[in-house]
Amino acid sequence: GSTTTLSTAVGGDLELTGNLTENGNINSSNRAIFFTGTGIQDIQGSGTFSVDYIVLNKASGSVRMLCDLLCEGPNTGNAMTLTNTTDILDLNGFTLTLGKAGVNSVMSGSGYLKTTSNSSLSILGTGNFGTINFDPTSNIIGSLTLNRTSTNAGATLGENLTATTLTITSGTLSLASNKQLTVSGTLTNNGTMTIESGATFKQGSSVTGSGTYNVKQTIDNGAGSGSTLTGRFWYLGSPLICTRSSAFGASGNLNKVWQFSNGAYSNVADGSSLSPTTGYVHRRSDASSTLTFTGQNIYSQDVTLSLSNNAGTYGGWHLVSNPYTAYLNWNQIVSNSTGISNTYYIRSYHSSNQDVNALISYNASSGLESNTSSFS
Repeated sequence: GSTTTLSTAVGGDLELTGNLTENGNINSSNRAIFFTGTGIQDIQGSGTFSVDYIVLNKASGSVRMLCDLLCEGPNTGNAMTLTNTTDILDLNGFTLTLGKAGVNSVMSGSGYLKTTSNSSLSILGTGNFGTINFDPTSNIIGSLTLNRTSTNAGATLGENLTATTLTITSGTLSLASNKQLTVSGTLTNNGTMTIESGATFKQGSSVTGSGTYNVKQTIDNGAGSGSTLTGRFWYLGSPLICTRSSAFGASGNLNKVWQFSNGAYSNVADGSSLSPTTGYVHRRSDASSTLTFTGQNIYSQDVTLSLSNNAGTYGGWHLVSNPYTAYLNWNQIVSNSTGISNTYYIRSYHSSNQDVNALISYNASSGLESNTSSFS
């Protein structure tokens, strides 16, 4: 087939209101292809369709892939721009590769990638690629691969996503605050995975690799600085092994961490390793802080806890934590356990009488909740 070559001059971009079909070759000459039509516009080729830059700026409809697509951004800049929230690139079960090894390209705009369980996305290049937003109506993908190198290399997932496999070859994949990531199959992390505060990550069948995990948690109501430790008590756990000082900061009069077992509190020293499944009580004077739990082995195994009862006044009471980065189903814990109460308790606070022993509780058998705090 013949070759179509775009001009290298300013204004040499190609604007399409219809479909793009490649029966020969397209030499993009570092220019962009703009999709500006209404309705569905298709990209079709006999193999992997390769273009340098793509811009969607559509009033309605989507751009639909009918073949694999490579968009490298070889001259740096915005390899792909999804300009508006109405701009959707539909992978349609094919593979999209964004970026080029050794080149700092980015993704921009407020539009979405629409994916299916057969779709694949690979992100290559250097530097920070930006935020990737998946269509919230179809936020599932077969495989996602990140391979970004150099300083601040990585990408951010800006919407909820379920992936069959996730591979971080190099760079940092960040999960934005309050978003949810589920990997139903294998997670291979040889780079860095950062889970921002409020986000949840649900593991699948296997977690492998030698990469690093950063799990963040923002805490507030520390009552501000001063010479007296005041403010909220926080009940926390770590989903990986790290030291007390690396996660909570150095101990002192305004920074305390305790464990609680059989009704007794014990101080946690700076050099102590935090253990998943162990609950910790933390109080500090900072008005607001973001804690970061960092390590190489995120907790991924099943666990059976053996809890003792020393027959003391508060014998049998233990503070344990959820060791995972996703929520636990208390009803399932109760149904698969023996010798424990079917009620859990959350120590809270009541503002009217400064009661720091107010409790919120839930009973798995009755499904009833009680609340003596001032929080709903």
